[in-house]
Amino acid sequence: MGTWVMPETQADRDKVDKILSSPLPCGEDGENATDAISGLIGDDRLYDDIIERAARSPLYLANHLIREKLREWHMMDGHGKWMGGKWDGNIWRPDETE
Repeated sequence: MGTWVMPETQADRDKVDKILSSPLPCGEDGENATDAISGLIGDDRLYDDIIERAARSPLYLANHLIREKLREWHMMDGHGKWMGGKWDGNIWRPDETE
């Protein structure tokens, strides 16, 4: 439960960037979006949000929900740019800014 996978490597981040570079509809039951990010981003709350939006409309775009989760984790800034940082155990520690 909770979070089970995050984009840890540059290769993972490149894959996420490619996914987010085009509109990503949630799809029926949210499966289009969750299948697209599976193995890169895994978080119960994010998947629940995607499924909830899909119930309203399968055409609802999941892109901003995914970016919002990455911002929550301090992995991406408000402009969609990746932030530097490192893993400390199972916690992402963003680089210190002055």
